Amino acid sequence: MNDKIVLFVIFSLSIFVFYPVHAQEFTIYVEELPAWADYASNVMYTSTQAWKNANDGLEFYVSENPTNSDFRVQWVKEFGGEHVGYAYGDKFIEVGLGDSNCGNQWNPYSEVYISHIMKHEMGH
Repeated sequence: MNDKIVLFVIFSLSIFVFYPVHAQEFTIYVEELPAWADYASNVMYTSTQAWKNANDGLEFYVSENPTNSDFRVQWVKEFGGEHVGYAYGDKFIEVGLGDSNCGNQWNPYSEVYISHIMKHEMGH
């Protein structure tokens, strides 16, 4: 069953298409990555650059305060279910950093995979 879920998620991410948006500016509050997850330190840059490259006039700025941001990003060590990322409306994004689906031992996702998750969730 878990293999089917993983395959579905991979398939869903592989067909992800950037939908054009009108020229806009967004401020993002990004919670600090846990020290053990420094392997994902470029995820926000990679993800926002992909959206900017696909949409002329789109800009992202980092906010130091979550209340002054358009949306907030939070990192999740493991969802423990069928999700690897989740967007709550257009204000809050959670992105998984790994899972325990292989031998009940936690394994980190690659930076590339986490970037795919982030790009997908930003599209919501």
